[in-house]
Parts: sequence; structure tokens; C-alpha cells
Amino acid sequence: MNGNWLTTTRNDRQAHEETLSGAAVDAATMPHRTPGRERAMAKPAMTSQYGFTLLEVLVALTIFAIGLLGVAGLQLRAISFNNGSNIRTTLGTTAQSVMEGVMALESDDPRLATSGTAQWDLDPDSAATTLTLPGGGTYSATWTVTVDTPITGISRITVNVQGPQGSTMTLTSYKGYNL
Repeated sequence: MNGNWLTTTRNDRQAHEETLSGAAVDAATMPHRTPGRERAMAKPAMTSQYGFTLLEVLVALTIFAIGLLGVAGLQLRAISFNNGSNIRTTLGTTAQSVMEGVMALESDDPRLATSGTAQWDLDPDSAATTLTLPGGGTYSATWTVTVDTPITGISRITVNVQGPQGSTMTLTSYKGYNL
């Protein structure tokens, strides 16, 4: 737009006021005016634009795809952490179960009076010394008795459970023997 538009609008306004006041309007003072020209000059011509361009859609899809990849990565990490948590929970409950089984032995049980290491039968229904859980891996447990440590007549009992991915859990307790 140029400065003529402002001049034209001001002159048109003055001419309109002079007409209303009854003053004589002269053709020389009245600028040439085309109907609708004021409106065209008052705001720039807008081209009609509907929808999005192909480039805008591609940029939006790229940003969306990057976001989805980030969410997928976070989901995989959450699944991995959940699996590790399940392994640690199974290790803990298995170790506690074995320790309770050893602590339930009678105090005159000969296994408590001699030092040694033995496999614990994790599946009483079979002769297997390992426990395989569907989707959870294979677990095995050993228990070790060390007599007269730290006091005569007391056995130190150590339970060690091995699980998948090299995971282990160890519990230690003390029990008197031949009491």
C-alpha cells in the first residue's frame, strides 16, 4: 500500500463532511473514487487457502514418527525393568523358602552338625534340583552349613539361589545343633 491511500481516505472523509454541512463540492477538490476501492485498499487481498501443503504434512508426520520411536524405546526399557524386577522377586522368595526349609530341620539333624554344601530340591514333586518357570527362567539353590561358627554348637547356614541372567541372592542365618 502506498501513502495515496491515506490521502484518498482523508479527502473522501472531508468531502463527505462538506456534503453533509451543505458546503459546495468542487470536482477539483473531490478525488476520483472507484466504488469498493477503499475496501480493497483497507485490507490486503487474501488468497483462499484451504488445508495443508504436502511439506507441512511431511514435517508433521516426521515429528510424530520421532515421538513414536521415543515412546517405543521407553516401553522396551520399562519391559526390561519389569523383567528384572520379576527375577529379583523370584530369587528372594525362593531363597526365603529354602532358608525356612533349612531352619525347619530338627536341631539333631546330622546335616546341621557337619560342614558342607548341598543342592536344595526346589521341586518336591520330582527329583529335579532346578526350578524352571515359564517365561521366568531356571533357578537352582544350594545351602551351605559351617559348624561352630562363630560359637561352638552354632551352625552358620548360607543359602545361595542362582537365577537367569547370572542373578544371585544369598541369605545367611544361624541355628543351634544337638541341643
